Amino acid sequence: EPPERDRAATFSALHGEVAPRLWSWAAVHIGPALRTKVDPEDLLQEVASRAWRRFDDFDPQQGPFDAWALGIARKVLSEALARLAAVNPDDPALNRGLD
Repeated sequence: EPPERDRAATFSALHGEVAPRLWSWAAVHIGPALRTKVDPEDLLQEVASRAWRRFDDFDPQQGPFDAWALGIARKVLSEALARLAAVNPDDPALNRGLD
């Protein structure tokens, strides 16, 4: 296992490369109707936090970092939408897919 400083530097470099794509993805999937309920910046902060905590699980032999991070983003958004739908099941803004 690499020293913590090397691990942090590797994560920072990989995350820095993928962050603009994650922002674009979030902007598409969290449209104007949802932005009052789900803040894209908060979502991306949670994605970064989870990715860092789980970085030891990332295996480049299984696929690229951006695909791995996008999977985390999809999970975080899905969880946020599920929490909102539980409170307000009739909100049409919550019935969008994540594709």
